[in-house]
Amino acid sequence: AFSNCTSLTSINVPDGVTSIGGNAFLSCRELYDIVIHGKPALSNTNALSGAPSDQKIYVHRSDLSWFETKTNWSTIYAQGKIVAAADYLDHLISIGIDVTDFENEVIA
Repeated sequence: AFSNCTSLTSINVPDGVTSIGGNAFLSCRELYDIVIHGKPALSNTNALSGAPSDQKIYVHRSDLSWFETKTNWSTIYAQGKIVAAADYLDHLISIGIDVTDFENEVIA
């Protein structure tokens, strides 16, 4: 869908998305921030190949263990790219992401 889109810097994946296809974000070299509100299947790790090395994928804290163990997501999780969105609220707000969904997961 967004393969080779060099101007894409962030994306907000809504809860209703059930799957991310094989080359969905292939070679999106400027895609630093991906916010995922649900638990979509990931067809293969090529979907994010060519991404910046410091790319972050923000998810609900309560979903971290799901991403850690799911096929294809587990490889990306092991790279340290999947993090709790609640730990990065200021950054997400600065790039225009509505963080209401994550505010109840902030640890005081």
